[in-house]
Amino acid sequence: MSNTFELERTRFARNFANYKDKKIVLYGIGRRTATLTEQTMGFHFVGLMDRDQANIGKKMYGLPIFSLKEAEENADMIIINAPVTYWNVIYGRIKNSKIPVFFTNGKRAEIKNDIYDKNNPYWDKSLENFEETLFKYDVITFDMFDTLIVRKVLRPEDVFEIIREKIDEQNIQFPYDYVAVRNQALNNMEDLCYSFDELYWKIQEITGISDEAIVRIKEIELNVEKSLIAPRKVVIDICNKMIKSGKDIYVISDMYFPAYILHKFLFQAGLVIDVKKIIVSSEKGCSKRQGRIWKYFSENILCGRNAIHVGDDIEGDIRMPARFGINTYYIMSVTQMLCNSSIKELYNMVTNIKESLLVGAVVSQLFHNPFALCASRGKVRFFSEQMWGYCIWGPVIFSFVQWLAEQSKIYKISRFVFFARDGYLIQKDYDYYCTLLKNNLPKSDYLYVSRRIAYIAAITDEKSFKEWLEFPYIGKFGDFMESRFSVAISPDNEFFDFQIQMPNDKNKILMWLQPYKENIKDEIAKEREDYIRYLRGKQLEDSFAIVDIGYNGNTQRKLGNILKKTIIGFYFYNDLSAENECNKQNKLIPCFQSSTDLMAEKSFLFKYPLLLESMFTAPYGVIVKVDKCGHKVCSKKEKNQEYFTQRLFINEGIQKFIKDIMNLFNKCGIKNSLGEELFVDYMFGVIFGNSALISEIEDYFYWDDIIVQKRENKIFS
Repeated sequence: MSNTFELERTRFARNFANYKDKKIVLYGIGRRTATLTEQTMGFHFVGLMDRDQANIGKKMYGLPIFSLKEAEENADMIIINAPVTYWNVIYGRIKNSKIPVFFTNGKRAEIKNDIYDKNNPYWDKSLENFEETLFKYDVITFDMFDTLIVRKVLRPEDVFEIIREKIDEQNIQFPYDYVAVRNQALNNMEDLCYSFDELYWKIQEITGISDEAIVRIKEIELNVEKSLIAPRKVVIDICNKMIKSGKDIYVISDMYFPAYILHKFLFQAGLVIDVKKIIVSSEKGCSKRQGRIWKYFSENILCGRNAIHVGDDIEGDIRMPARFGINTYYIMSVTQMLCNSSIKELYNMVTNIKESLLVGAVVSQLFHNPFALCASRGKVRFFSEQMWGYCIWGPVIFSFVQWLAEQSKIYKISRFVFFARDGYLIQKDYDYYCTLLKNNLPKSDYLYVSRRIAYIAAITDEKSFKEWLEFPYIGKFGDFMESRFSVAISPDNEFFDFQIQMPNDKNKILMWLQPYKENIKDEIAKEREDYIRYLRGKQLEDSFAIVDIGYNGNTQRKLGNILKKTIIGFYFYNDLSAENECNKQNKLIPCFQSSTDLMAEKSFLFKYPLLLESMFTAPYGVIVKVDKCGHKVCSKKEKNQEYFTQRLFINEGIQKFIKDIMNLFNKCGIKNSLGEELFVDYMFGVIFGNSALISEIEDYFYWDDIIVQKRENKIFS
């Protein structure tokens, strides 16, 4: 039995050590349950449960399959023995159970309540209502920052952190903490409607730095602002539509930048407006929040015409203009949308500028439409493959490939060999990253390998043969022989259709395969010889490393045995515990896992292994073997391959994120986001765990493993 499954039993025994006197029903009839029931470890398993009602009354692994009522009558507890992906779905079916229900992590099952307000009256708004309302007015005014345009950082003050970094980068003689000096200058300003020039005069007065340094820092600030600006495209489009319809449009902003600079920012965002129609507090000497700018606007520009103002600030954009007879329309800023959404937890996670840029890039995409959350009452919902790729997987893959590049320097890696099929798309993303970076990074390669290939090619004695023979399997004996050993037996064989459960039935199977022992031996020898020839052709030098998703490193271990060398492997996550034999023979290095979290139990990505395998696959079936010419021989394509084009769309979103964030980092003088891998893992957990996909996209993802069982299950079921 593979030590992968020994570890599953060990963890189960640890998590439920206090329940050995209880009668337990396991929910799940797949490979995981086969692993637990082979050796009961002192637990009293009395039955199983399955979602398929047709299975009730049947037996598997020597245990009856119960209905919920029967489980309540015959057991003390139910344990959902399934991947984390399915926990909430399964618990939703049996949440009214009269006996306790547990997840396999040992915790009592529960469905957490939503942390956002579904009854927020803002959710009653819509884009259609917004447009329809604006058309009723002759004059329409818009706030600028957070209404028409956004900055790709989570908080406005993060801009000043970036300016500080750029000052240091450009070696400007400024021996002060820029952020602290700027705040001191603001506190010393006598007029709240200060200008850009006045602010820097005050900074110069405090520090005594040269005119040249002031000019350069002002230039840095303008360039940083320009690099961070993104349009709220929906609002920009509506504004342009109103201009074309003949409405009189103004932009009113409480800002220290002069109108001509704001004009450039708006042009960059896709809005062309006469600079004279940009009204700025610093130029008028009065602000929105104080109300005086609205008095000026009402008396000098409106002249009795009906008007409406659009903005995100309750005081300056809503209450104050209303006092002067100007109607208002409140729209949430990107930050306000985040803080009222199902992923609101993100806001308080951010602790530095790198994290702010990572989150800012995502939320500026998610919430550029101020009505994006309305139909779902605050729940983040993805309607396109590209957007899901950008927001969910983009930060993960970007962090991973730049981490790989950094690891190559530490371990002197000359070539990254990406394992099939998990590495198919990730290799393309690594190559894309390398192209954008234009640095001399290790070249990438792709290795035809699978669990089946690695185990077969590593068979050299009876022990390694039995390890592969006893690898879990559920299904017909005839299918087992074909998938496990590429030996076809006649359907007339008396055992062909017999249902087997490995490793429970290992003794029986050893007897049944006796007539085919020579065929099996010959096939193993041939496949092993062909694969070793293929590996020799790859010329895997000592300085190569493999790349895969995770977890135990069994395929890496087997490859090491075949090549007779120690291999370094880079992964999303790993089992680094002392019990993992793979950890002793080779070096496993995980990206999204803390040094103290040996079994990746705190990794959010590790909670969704089936989703990762389904997402990061290849356009062909499982690679069964490699022929004598070095060509892959694959099983038939499954549902994941049928929907592979959709994965390419998702990967377009991933690569767009990689490009956007690299450009953003470069313009802001930030070299990379190294050191933020655990933050990105948590970011993934928050966004994925608290968002939803439209059912059409959910239908693209399946779990399949022909080595274990000849069936496919939906990931989102």
